Amino acid sequence: MRVTLDGDGAFSGLENPRVFVDGVERTYLADVQLVAQDAFDVDGNGVVDATRVSYEIALGSLGLEIGDVLEVELGAGTAQGPELVRVASVVESHVDLRFSGTTVLAGEPAVLQLQWHELPLTASALVVKVAGYDVTPFVSISGPVMVEENVIGGHVVSRTENYTLNCGALSGFGLEGLPLSVEAWGGTSDGGLTFDSTTSTIVEEEPLNDCQKKAFDDFCAAMKFSKDATTNAVCSGASEADQKKAADALQAALRVCPPPHPAAKQRVTCNGVTIEVTVGADGQDASASGSADAVVAIGGDGAADSNADGGNATATNTRAGGAAVAIGGDGGGGNTSSAGDGGNATAEAQNGANGTPPGCATAVGGTGGSPTPNHKSGGKGGDASAKTKPSGDKKEAKGPKGAKGKPASGSNPAVPGTHGTGGSAHVTGNQGTGTPGAKVNNP
Repeated sequence: MRVTLDGDGAFSGLENPRVFVDGVERTYLADVQLVAQDAFDVDGNGVVDATRVSYEIALGSLGLEIGDVLEVELGAGTAQGPELVRVASVVESHVDLRFSGTTVLAGEPAVLQLQWHELPLTASALVVKVAGYDVTPFVSISGPVMVEENVIGGHVVSRTENYTLNCGALSGFGLEGLPLSVEAWGGTSDGGLTFDSTTSTIVEEEPLNDCQKKAFDDFCAAMKFSKDATTNAVCSGASEADQKKAADALQAALRVCPPPHPAAKQRVTCNGVTIEVTVGADGQDASASGSADAVVAIGGDGAADSNADGGNATATNTRAGGAAVAIGGDGGGGNTSSAGDGGNATAEAQNGANGTPPGCATAVGGTGGSPTPNHKSGGKGGDASAKTKPSGDKKEAKGPKGAKGKPASGSNPAVPGTHGTGGSAHVTGNQGTGTPGAKVNNP
């Protein structure tokens, strides 16, 4: 890690850098080296106008973990007296995996999106395991399909790639209910290794009953998805409010349909657009990742008579020009306590080369619960985050907190607290105008 200190004028002295991890000093474990010290006489009058000092810090002995806050304190003597500067950085993973929360072995091939960050990558490999046992030889892995790559000094320092995993050879052995994990291993130019994994639950493919089929068909129609005839870009023609209404109607319809709840990802086609939909059960999170015209995740609503929070929703569409829609579940009513919060929503869509075709991402946070007839607090609305990549936009919106209800008075049992509505965010991919670096929002 390189840390640079810039200052006006000449430095009269340097303080030894200090290193902290989560506020605890760890300088004695870090190998700190001064690698550059430059003085700049901008106007050529023989007086130093600015000074730059750079240090390199070896982090291998610090035992850093993802989420740690790493701080470095630098000091120097200046004409105005001694100065101290402290900078902080959060430790992040070199690997980011996006995979569906559930896997149907005999279903459609699953799509894994793999992102490598900030490391000189020379080689990578995937390992698939079921309940800890390596089953990679029985999984057909296609890819990688390169999405984006950044090369500096002959080394790949960041890369986004997609893999398709066909697990059909594992079906029929009663593996439902077991965890299926995908490990990503990367080798670095200095001989090191980096690793991360993601886990999905193997579920049995349950055929939809007629009631459930109609619920999903109605939802598809209400979302008003359409495909551009020229670019094949897909987006929903429904407003964020109408998308939330469509999700609420789908969950309400599924609640009155004969069980079981459709846990696996469902594929529905309407108006020439194929969508993949994952709906969480009561209060459960929903994660949908795939390569389809549209990928939709709907967090489960908290039970009406509880203070359970609504399920979070995460939708990732790896198809260039596809739509990703995430809608958080609503918080429970909490009839004896404060109401539950709405689930958060995160949607990510993929832009094509140079922004064409543009991806389309919509996120709508769940609505906070409203306690009845208590005077307790209403639930907070869920936060929303929608983005397109690469070289796209990101929009975020916070769900407001629900207010407390008024105290009971006389024969009035209480006025329930006002609930917060979920935040909503929508973004379409950027498209280049022809001038490098110039971007405009795609209509």
